[in-house]
Amino acid sequence: MIFYVKNNRIVEGPLTVYPKVVTGPKGVQYPLRELAAKGYPVDNHGWVEYTAPVPNYNPNTHKLGDAAYSVVDGEVTGEYAVIPLTAAELAEIARRDAVQTTKGSQVLKNFLDAGPDGIETYITNNVTDLASAKQVLTILGKIVWVIADRQFDQ
Repeated sequence: MIFYVKNNRIVEGPLTVYPKVVTGPKGVQYPLRELAAKGYPVDNHGWVEYTAPVPNYNPNTHKLGDAAYSVVDGEVTGEYAVIPLTAAELAEIARRDAVQTTKGSQVLKNFLDAGPDGIETYITNNVTDLASAKQVLTILGKIVWVIADRQFDQ
């Protein structure tokens, strides 16, 4: 980010690129190339570059807010706000995780490979105890949830 600093105050910025015009001597705005042609230093014409360091945070529980900038002894300083995710954002992360878990499930792949007619055969051959029944019921519950989530688009 680029800032125009004057008397320890940010006059303009943050900008992502240097402006094409700057205020030159006597408060007149000039294109940068014109100031350079008149012999004025344009490389350091009161513009200070600074990028706020990105803090460590957990993107599953927080997000970055806007950076707050200030000037201390002619130098720009700043830091990002770390904001907790809203309930809706947390629910969306949980939904995406459930979809990804369901998509990556071996049981789902087996069901898809078996096709509609082969699912009963798959269950007969593979559900042999309580643990395997729980596994199949869990993936079926997730499949139903993903379908309902898409259908009703809460």
